[in-house]
Amino acid sequence: MSYFALAGHALTYLLTAVGVVYIAVLIVLSLSRAWRRALRIGYTRAQLWRVVKGALSCAMLPAVAVVTGFFSLSPLLGVPLTWWRLSIVGNTVYELMAAQIALETSGAASAAGAPAETFVLVMYVMTIGSLGGLVCAALFAPRVQQGTLNLRRRDPRGGALGTGTFVATIFLVMTVPLLLSLSVPLMTLLTSAGLSVALDRWSRRGRFARFSEFTPALCMLAAMASSLLWAEWLP
Repeated sequence: MSYFALAGHALTYLLTAVGVVYIAVLIVLSLSRAWRRALRIGYTRAQLWRVVKGALSCAMLPAVAVVTGFFSLSPLLGVPLTWWRLSIVGNTVYELMAAQIALETSGAASAAGAPAETFVLVMYVMTIGSLGGLVCAALFAPRVQQGTLNLRRRDPRGGALGTGTFVATIFLVMTVPLLLSLSVPLMTLLTSAGLSVALDRWSRRGRFARFSEFTPALCMLAAMASSLLWAEWLP
């Protein structure tokens, strides 16, 4: 069996559907408990529905970005695995990076012509292999967050420096491979960064303040659209 035969196999669809339904049930139960709790502590149904409508309106544009990422990933990962990753905890950039690392580790030059075992490795890396971070976050993130808050209380400047260093480290890990490419990925990154700075300055002047929460999604859409142009213009 080939890579793409397993990627689009009925069993892969079934496993993905079971996982998505399980998460959907958890979400419904959590929302139901939160709704009842809010009513008990004094919120009215009208207030809660306003919150729901506001949340839905804010989620529309990011959802478009996720759909765009779906069409970008599915030619490499197949529809079921892409559906699973982007529906639950996935990120387009991370998924591409993880899949590429798995392909290189298996010795395959590309997904085309690779055996089914390569797709199993990709699935492992992108599902079970990523559980470590989630488990560690559940176990240690509250303690780390509390330590950060305590540090900020004792030394506001030191706390801000620590948080900024942590964010900068994550940013460098994700962007250094793009910076070294010196081609389409780098220009796509610069396009997204430039638009992000422009929208941030625009929102601070009050013209874009109502839509500032859509800045990441807009930058992502613009970057993906610009990558098509850069791919045509650059080698």
